[in-house]
Amino acid sequence: MEALVPLALRTTLLTLKVILFDLDGTLEDTMEAIYKTIENLRAIFGYDTSPRDTVLPIVCEMTPSQAVDFYVPRQVKCRLDAISPKFIFRYVGWLHQYCRDRLARALPDITDSLKELKGMGIRLALVTSNSENAVLGFLDKYDLHDVFEEHTSAELGLRKAEAIKLVLTKLGFRPEDCIFVGDTAKDIRESREAGVLAVGVLSGAHDLKRLQAEKPFAILKSVSELPLLVETAKAQILSEA
Repeated sequence: MEALVPLALRTTLLTLKVILFDLDGTLEDTMEAIYKTIENLRAIFGYDTSPRDTVLPIVCEMTPSQAVDFYVPRQVKCRLDAISPKFIFRYVGWLHQYCRDRLARALPDITDSLKELKGMGIRLALVTSNSENAVLGFLDKYDLHDVFEEHTSAELGLRKAEAIKLVLTKLGFRPEDCIFVGDTAKDIRESREAGVLAVGVLSGAHDLKRLQAEKPFAILKSVSELPLLVETAKAQILSEA
């Protein structure tokens, strides 16, 4: 592990004060739940869905409203909007929560890793464009309310870059005090826009090549590698002092 921690990364981890996390694909495996939401939604109206490995890399970069516009057939959406413009969004929200409750699972060792990071004195927050119900459901299910000091959700109507800035303001930190951890190319772009170093993880929608194209500060297999990485960075800095 020691040889895998470059100097720039060691220095950043040594002074790290706060970590912001994406949710889907980063802390929780929701890929099957997302795909089943889209598959069931289209099946209701008599439409097929593209294969899983085609759908997920696209939809995981979308906001909920963008996903509805993209995957609900236009003629169906027009008819539903004529009845109630908000109906389709309420229905999709219910359907997605139903699929999450049955199919979503915390990624391996995530809860222990988060608690270990907090025990190191690092403050943690969630920045996601998922619904408030999804966020609270995740925190309830894995007893993580005391681990995260702040969270955002889709109800704020903010782009992720704006949500990152909002959380840092609430916590009283500067962008240079922080890293953002996410699983998509969009996460990396939005983090960069917010002035925060991005760490990509390979536990979600995008593969190594897709993440590397966005030039994140680092790429890990999963969040579970973070505690050891922080400990190793500190040990290496101290041994060089």
